[in-house]
Amino acid sequence: MPTTTATTTSDRIEKQVTLDAPRSRVWRARPFWWGAFAGLVTSAAAALLLMFVLLPAASAPLVDELFAAHLRSLSGDHLISMISSDQHTVKPWFAGRADVSPTVADFAARGFPLAGGRVDELSGRRSAVMVYRHGAHVINVFAWPDDALALPRTTSRRGYRLLFWRIGDVAYCAVSDAAWSELGTLEDLVRAQGAAEQHSAPR
Repeated sequence: MPTTTATTTSDRIEKQVTLDAPRSRVWRARPFWWGAFAGLVTSAAAALLLMFVLLPAASAPLVDELFAAHLRSLSGDHLISMISSDQHTVKPWFAGRADVSPTVADFAARGFPLAGGRVDELSGRRSAVMVYRHGAHVINVFAWPDDALALPRTTSRRGYRLLFWRIGDVAYCAVSDAAWSELGTLEDLVRAQGAAEQHSAPR
């Protein structure tokens, strides 16, 4: 009887070792694959960080300039140099004063009357600025020659919103404390006006 019990115990141990062996091998293999996967995730996260955090920083000076110019225009008498709601008066006024001929129109019928224009220095260039009003809000629309560089992403600073777009070889930015939807409407109006001007231009 003791011999039978010893044999049975030995068989149990051998079976247990056999069953545990594959599990042990799988457990040892997991750290390698998990480590490789974690490395890929870390690399991808670093690439996203570079794209969404570091690269936009290159455009931060332009955002800072636009924001500062907008605030400066709201103080004193710097808001408007040419006071007129007539696009045929404001647009020619920019000739020789600004480095770009922007799209200018009065959108009073849509709630965005043109108040006039001025010229601001922006990154060493003379930017044309169209001044619109929408209710109690002042909207500065800056225009400068498009240098084919990536425009900053739409952003906000201290309650003021900055919306960027392009029309042909001209870059634009609307700055105001108006709502995003209102700035988007003005962008659509300026784009439509720009398309109409290009369509009617002599070829």
